[in-house]
Amino acid sequence: MPAPESVLIFDLSQLGWDSEYASAFSDLAPAGAFPARVLAEHRGQLELQSADGVLRSTLPLTHDELAAPAVGDWVVAIPTPGHEVPAHTIAVLPRRTRFVRKTIFHHSTGQLVAANVDTVLIATSANAELNARRTERYLAVVRGGGAEPVVVLTKSDLVEDVDALLAGIPCEAVAVSALHGRGLEQLSRWVGPGRTVALVGSSGVGKSTLVNALLGGQVQDTGEIREHDAHGRHTTTTRRLLALPGGGALIDTPGMRELGLYEADVGAAFEDIAALAERCRYADCHHETEPGCAVVEAMDSGELAEERLRSFNKLERELAREKRRQVKGAERRSSRKRSKMIRSHQKWRKDHGV
Repeated sequence: MPAPESVLIFDLSQLGWDSEYASAFSDLAPAGAFPARVLAEHRGQLELQSADGVLRSTLPLTHDELAAPAVGDWVVAIPTPGHEVPAHTIAVLPRRTRFVRKTIFHHSTGQLVAANVDTVLIATSANAELNARRTERYLAVVRGGGAEPVVVLTKSDLVEDVDALLAGIPCEAVAVSALHGRGLEQLSRWVGPGRTVALVGSSGVGKSTLVNALLGGQVQDTGEIREHDAHGRHTTTTRRLLALPGGGALIDTPGMRELGLYEADVGAAFEDIAALAERCRYADCHHETEPGCAVVEAMDSGELAEERLRSFNKLERELAREKRRQVKGAERRSSRKRSKMIRSHQKWRKDHGV
């Protein structure tokens, strides 16, 4: 059972617990339940941070993967005295934000990477890995989930003109060298008591080194730098929420080789194009061959880079295809459920001679 408030072992407000979550908890919690935040998932069990400390919990049964508890979720748990696992999670509190990507090996299913994140730090190496198209994709996913994106240029000590790189990024961006302790103070704008940041990006861009710098110690393993491309080696293998020394939380994630769109806000990732589109002649303009298209005119005049418009159109088409797949998938699942109910009813009639 959680400890009384007067003898709290851990102050959940440091991880973002507030009156809004408390109100949602009171609406869902039975007698004896307690709130906790999901730190990690291990082989079908959750690792929770409660006011009473860290404990393990079983998961609620659900057929909807996106509804299941994920790292960063606030949950309602009940104690299970006498059981091997000391608690059972019975509900997930309403999420404020989420980071969802398309599952790599399945059609039209989403993978919830992190929940209730205020800011997503998109780590990308300043030396060789920086890619505008990849950054645009990350921005669309982050903003689609309701969080604030910040690009973190790691290994900034390996390039000469960092300012030029920062100027080309269409959102908040900072340059750091975690190995040398440079630029980390800039992250204090988004890191602190009650706030949660998630760190995402490709493998080998220095995320683990950045995590260790923020935590003030060697918490995550780091790999050696490869000479041929100046990339580090993949070291993080699971998602985990870590409490920061000065308050707040950091969700570290494994490197992402792919970031497929499942839910995203493409327009929010291309604010310049969205502003131009308001001047298009037609409201449903695809910004390709339509007459009076302000976006194409801006590209022809050099105001807008052709590569950026191509990227915008590509992501819009990809997201539209994914939405169609999701609708068809939902229809198939509904049809299977309906067929199962009909078969069950027919069997009942046969067994009862009706």
